[in-house]
Formats: sequence, C-alpha cells, structure tokens
Amino acid sequence: TISQYLPIGCPPLTITAKAGPGGYIDPEGYIQIPCGWSKTFNVTADLCHTISDININGYNHLGPQPSPFTYTFTDVQANESIEAFFSIKNYTVVSSAGAGGRIDPSGSIKATCGSNLTFTITADHCYNISSVQINGTNIGPQISPFTYTFTNITSDQSIHADFSEMQYIINTSVTPTAGGFLTPTGPVTVRCGQNQTFTTTANQCYNITDMIVDGTHLGSQGSPFQYTFPNVQSNHDIQAVLNLKYYPITSSAGSGGNISPLGTTMIPCGGDQTYTVTPYLCYRIQNVSVDGVFQGPVVQFVFSGVLSPHTISATFEGIPYIITSSANAGGTITPLGNTAILCGQNQTYNIEANSCFNISNIIINGVSLGPQSSPYQYTFTNITANQAIQAVFIQRSYSINSAAGTGGIISPSGITTVPCGLNQSYTISSNLCYNISNLIVDGVSEGGKVNPYVYNFTNVQANHSIQSLFALQGPYTIISNASVLNPDGSLTTVTGKISPEGVRTVICGGSQTYTMVSTYSEGKTDYVLSTVLIDGIPIGIINPYTFLNVKAGHTITAVYTTTCELVTGNIVNSTGAPVGGLRVELYDNSVFQRYTISLPDGSYSLPAPVSSASHLSIKLPNIVTTPTWTSSTSHLHYLGPGNTQDSTGEWLNDFLINTGGKCHAFIDWTGIGVSR
Repeated sequence: TISQYLPIGCPPLTITAKAGPGGYIDPEGYIQIPCGWSKTFNVTADLCHTISDININGYNHLGPQPSPFTYTFTDVQANESIEAFFSIKNYTVVSSAGAGGRIDPSGSIKATCGSNLTFTITADHCYNISSVQINGTNIGPQISPFTYTFTNITSDQSIHADFSEMQYIINTSVTPTAGGFLTPTGPVTVRCGQNQTFTTTANQCYNITDMIVDGTHLGSQGSPFQYTFPNVQSNHDIQAVLNLKYYPITSSAGSGGNISPLGTTMIPCGGDQTYTVTPYLCYRIQNVSVDGVFQGPVVQFVFSGVLSPHTISATFEGIPYIITSSANAGGTITPLGNTAILCGQNQTYNIEANSCFNISNIIINGVSLGPQSSPYQYTFTNITANQAIQAVFIQRSYSINSAAGTGGIISPSGITTVPCGLNQSYTISSNLCYNISNLIVDGVSEGGKVNPYVYNFTNVQANHSIQSLFALQGPYTIISNASVLNPDGSLTTVTGKISPEGVRTVICGGSQTYTMVSTYSEGKTDYVLSTVLIDGIPIGIINPYTFLNVKAGHTITAVYTTTCELVTGNIVNSTGAPVGGLRVELYDNSVFQRYTISLPDGSYSLPAPVSSASHLSIKLPNIVTTPTWTSSTSHLHYLGPGNTQDSTGEWLNDFLINTGGKCHAFIDWTGIGVSR
C-alpha cells in the first residue's frame, strides 16, 4: 500500500531497535521504513534505573540521557540500528552526630535504589539525644539508644543527631530568710557527674540549728557550714534552719525611785531595749550605771543592737531645787541669780525700783503678775520644782515739744518722748538766706545762735519745750566797673563799658546779670574786652556774666586792652575735644604777670599790655592730680604780620606783641587730658 510512495530504485530499509535490562525502547525490534523516511524511537528507564547510553549504528554512543529519551532517524537512506543501555540507581545517605554521642554507621553511605538502611544513635554517659534531623526536619528528642530506618530509598538522604548534657536542679532554702544565707542560692543547675558545694552562713544574731539534705536532718552546725553533693546524678534539696539568739538584761534601782522594766528581760539579738528611770517626789536621779560604766543622771537609756548580756542600775538623791531670779536695768531683786532650796522649803524675794523707774511686771515661772508698787515682796512656798522669778523695770518718760518758725527747721520736730534721766539733743538749722534769730527754751529766750546750732536737754526729769525763730539775711552789694590794663599792671578806670555800672543791691539768693562792651575806640586806638575779674579773680571772657544765688557781696571788673595787646587761643586734647578748667599763665621777661582759666569750650583770653622791650612767655602747666593734663604742643600765629612759632611741652617762650606789626597773638595748645 506504500509502494506508490517509494522512490524509484530505493528498496525498503530496516531499523533495528533493542533495549537492555532495566528499561525499554518503543518501537522495539526490526522496523522497516521506506527509503528517505524518518522514524522516532522513545527510550524509557524502569523505576530505580537510568539510561546509561544510547548506541546508534554500533559506533555512535550518545552517553547517558534523561528518561524518557526521544531519538529520530531522518531521511533514512540505509539500514540503521539503535540500542538503549540501562544501569540501576545508587543514592547517598549522609549520617553525622554532634558532641556527646555517636551514630552508626557514620559518614556517607551508598544505598541502591529501593533498598533499606538502618542507623543507631547512642548518647554518651550524662548526655541525652536532644534532637534528630531527617533530611533537615527535626523529629525532636529521642531516648538513647534510638534506631531509625530509611525504607525503599529513592533519593539521597541525611540524618543528624545532636546531644545535650544532662543537668540536675538543686533547690536551696533558708528558714527564716532573715537568719542568714545559703550560697549559691538555688535553684542551682548542676551538670551530670559534677560536684556541687553549698555554704551556709548564719547572720550575727542567728545559729544553724539544723541542716536538712534531701529530707535527712544533719542537726545543728557551726557557721559557716559547707555541704557537697558529689557526682550529681539526680535532683536534690538542701535547707538551712536558723534560730534567733536571745540575751538577758538585768536592771535594778536604789531607794528614791524606780527603773522600768525592772529585773531580767530577755532581748532578741540585735534588738533594742529602752529603760526609763523615774525618781520619787523630792528625789532626783544621782547616776545610772550600764555594765559598770556611769552614764550620769539620765532619765532614759536605750540598749541598741544587743549582742551580749548587759546590766543597768539607777541610784537617787534628794533634790536641792534652784530658784533663778533676774532683773533688767532699773532696779534690784534680792537674792539675785541661782539659789539652791531643799525640796518643800520656802524662799522670799524683795524687788525695788531705782530712781526714774517703776516695777512694770513680775513674772513667776513665765506667768505675768503685772505692775507692782515698789518695794515689792514675793514668797515661794513648799518648793517642789525649780522656779524662776523675773523683775521687769520700765523707765519713766517725759515729753519735749519742739517747734520752728519760718526760715528753718528743728530736729527732731514735734513731741519727743524722752526716758527719765536721759539726754535729748535738738539741731536747729536755718534755711538759705536766714539766720537763727532767737532760741526760746521752756519760755525763756536765749537770743540768736550760729547756724547750725545744737541744744542739749541733759538728765531729763520733767516736760520741756523748745522753739527756734529765724530772720532773713541780706541784701548784698555788687560793685561793677571797667578798666584798661596798663603795661605796668595798673588799671585805669573807664566808664560806660559795663551795664549796670556801679553799686547794685541784690537780695539773698537773688541773681544779677552784667553785660560788657566787647570793643570800643578812643581816638585812634581800638580796645577789646580781654578778661573779666570776679572778686579780683580772672575768669576769661564770659559776657554777659550772671551772679547766681547771691549770698555775699561781690565785685566785677571788665578789663580792656588794645586790640593788639591780647593773647587768645584754644586748648584741645588728642581726640580734638575741648579742655576747660586749665590755668594759662603769662610771663614778661620770665616774670609772672597774670593767669586765666580756660572755659568749657577750651578757649582762653589773656590781656598782654607790654612795653617796647617786652619778651613774653606762655605756660600751660602739666597737672599730675586727677584728672591729669600733659601739654604736648603749641602753635603761635598773629592777627597781623609776624612769624608763626611751634613748641613742645609746657612753655612757649620769647614772643613779641607790638602795635607796629605783631598784633594779637593766637596760641593753640594740644595735650593729653580732659576738662577739670
């Protein structure tokens, strides 16, 4: 039926297919196919086998192949063959064990597919099998020895065993817990086979009365006590039983009082015990003895932290009570101070005030009896305790009434209370422009007084009064004039240059202003205001000038020179600030002529009338007191023709002023300092 497809001259061909044991090939046998056709074969390994080789035409080995495997002959032109070979599968089982045991067999074990393999895991002494892992999966702890079997092995396998050291618990306890300690403190974990030692230590106030080990009583023991569990193979218990120590304290009391508690008292070790000592009426504690050591007359003693037996005893004696008397200044109390009185007796006190004093209070044991007449007597009866009496005296006082008229004050003013016998001073001060015109004491005039005035009332024994009267001062006279300064230093009076001129009357505290002509001409000569003298003292050119708050007579003189006969200038410091309050001095042929004071703006003016032979000098003295001034440099030039001149230090020497050329000298100064 296929002949119609066969190529002309190409007979049918045979492919021989066969398979060894362990698998099969499909189709198998002698397979005929037409020439030039293709044929596919499927090779499949049995379970537990693999394709180890494919042999094509007896010489072409394809080697191992995956199952199933497909091979196709294409465009077949000759007889072909295919043969499949198979081999059984082998798997590896890896076994291992951690420290503390073993696994048998151990290592990498070969196992044929489908076979079984058994492993035995055994823990060493004092170890447990803590986990078994099959192919990475933990199947948990097991009991040693443990057997595990891999059945029908069809893949690689692994088994691993881990071991843990056996441990046991030893529990500890101390009864009571405050009695001591057992170390180490449980529960204590102990490795199998090891030894474990425990130490019991009683606290200071406890004894070890019993040790109980796993229920067995070992009885009382000394402290510290050690117990060792050897070769531990199981859990254990150890218990320490402790008892508190007690010590006796014996107390006793002599006649005249008691002690509480009395007799022998058992005190727990470390405890406290208080003893109270109480004397009977009219007795006091003489001494308290503790363990033979005197403690003094204490009313209470505490045994703290008792660690041994003790004794305490108290003795008593009759009481001499003390009465304390006192008095402040102003009187007496008799007897004074501390007086010893036997219990049950009486004691009388006499109180008397001094002159100028009254008894303002009697205080008995802190209770006030109020004021009493002097002399006063007080008696303590049937004394059964310490007592106190205090006398308080108060000084009698008088009033002094003071007053001041218009124009001043008196201090203190008004009514002043003065203790009897003391002094009182009064200060009388007049106001500005007033005098103390009269002082009236207890209505008696004492006349005028110098301001300020102090009056003393001494040893005041009665009421008093004091009054001060005041009178207005002034008026005062101010004399004004104008003068021309001559070369010989004399002044020639000129009129009409100062206003007001002549004598003026000014009330005390008032003010008066004077205005001066700055320049004027007389014939062919021009004059200029060169300085102003106040009470004969040059103050420079202050125009107008005002006398303020006048409280005395004054003079004012306007001094003129020709316009040439003048030295002016400015004084500044190194920062360029003006410096006032400095003295500028003029010398003629080294002879001092006059001075002036620089104004706050730093300017100054010195009149300099000269003879034709004059050689002038200017000095700006250094000042070493605070604030200091040091002259550094000076510069001279003239209003008219003339050479300039520079100098350093305090002096600018030897310059001329004349009406023919060198006219009106200007000298400016620079230095270090500030206004005074």
